[in-house]
Amino acid sequence: MKVVGRISRGGFGVVDKVQLADGTIAARKTFSPRDEYDPDRISKLRSRFEREVRIQSAMKSNSVVPILEFDLDDHNPWFTMPLAERTLGEEIERHKSAGTVPVQALADILNALEDLHGLGFVHRDLKPLNVLLIDGIWKLSDFGLILPLGGATTQLTSMGSAWGTHEYAAPEQISEFHSATPSADIYAFG
Repeated sequence: MKVVGRISRGGFGVVDKVQLADGTIAARKTFSPRDEYDPDRISKLRSRFEREVRIQSAMKSNSVVPILEFDLDDHNPWFTMPLAERTLGEEIERHKSAGTVPVQALADILNALEDLHGLGFVHRDLKPLNVLLIDGIWKLSDFGLILPLGGATTQLTSMGSAWGTHEYAAPEQISEFHSATPSADIYAFG
């Protein structure tokens, strides 16, 4: 795999544009936390990243960005996914300039949420940067904060912690993050 360029850098990972062995251009997300995190937090973030990969790679929905390859045993675990044409944030800006509404994107997101919730999960970080256009369909990405309904998972957030993007987070998600329900994703969509 050859790195072609950097797409973005977040708090605990990087996304690079890569060329796979077969010549396909894809995006690779690599766990790479910033130096200021303490070891306990890094361990929790790595567990969250690994859970994200396991859950996302198991989802067989056309509404979810597929995982092409992954290596969770690497010193810095990573996964690859198709390279997006653009983010919903970019699409919103295009439509604002034209004075229109991205109707197809909104319909695709609602379909994706119906699929996700039907599979028994809450996204908990729905925002324009986490919705990607791939092969003409708007798909959900970034499942780092995903939660099985009923919280049937190892708790990777502290009680009372508030994760996610505050501008899109439902009030109940901010106060009780570990108890978020599908309604929190609908709030974020709105």
